[in-house]
Amino acid sequence: LDNEKAGVIAEHLESCQFCREYCENCRQYQQCIVDSASDKIPERAVLLADRLFAAASRGQIIHLSSLTTTHTSASVLLAADGERKPGSKIRNLATLYSETPEVVLRVMRDFDHGYDYVQLIADDPNLTSHVMVQIPRSDQEFITDADGKAVIDKDIEDGFETSNWQIKMPDAVFSLEPLTYDPDRVEYAKEMTLETNQHDRIEVRFEGKTEGKQISIRIIELQGQTDFDTVRVSVTQDNLSKM
Repeated sequence: LDNEKAGVIAEHLESCQFCREYCENCRQYQQCIVDSASDKIPERAVLLADRLFAAASRGQIIHLSSLTTTHTSASVLLAADGERKPGSKIRNLATLYSETPEVVLRVMRDFDHGYDYVQLIADDPNLTSHVMVQIPRSDQEFITDADGKAVIDKDIEDGFETSNWQIKMPDAVFSLEPLTYDPDRVEYAKEMTLETNQHDRIEVRFEGKTEGKQISIRIIELQGQTDFDTVRVSVTQDNLSKM
């Protein structure tokens, strides 16, 4: 702004409380953006965002349009690829894309290893990792790995680059934690102290473990004595006796 226009605006702000407060709110908002730009997003916020995305995209089908209409012995490269390295034996057979959301799918041929594969590319890994790529016309489906890659395990039909390719998002996502098995883990327990009129006291502890049950008996006092040598205990139940 030139000095004249800036002066007019300054005079108006001095006399108009509404515009003055509005400008102050805008300034504070812009300052908050600058201050928070370097802050690390908390892990719980990232997990929440992933859950919200999964819920919103559950079962969503993303239709792809062909960017490459023919495939020849020549390689098809995007501008981001740069120049082909000498001796490279990977060819881009076709490129398909979606504008909303922004996803690129490439059909690639690896001559060194003798297979074809699809490669999904997007800024958001949720759109490329562990999703299903489908060619409904030929009833073919591929599941991508964490890097958005899926090997084509059987020949695809001629004209595949013009087929109606699509990406199907997962209907449900489950987070699994490793299972730790401990046969001696105590799942429940109860203990009590028993006492006779002869000043005998014992502590009995019953434990239910993952594998079996356990009864522990601790002698606290016998006939008023707490210091004794070997003690023999007999546990009887339903006419069965264990020594």
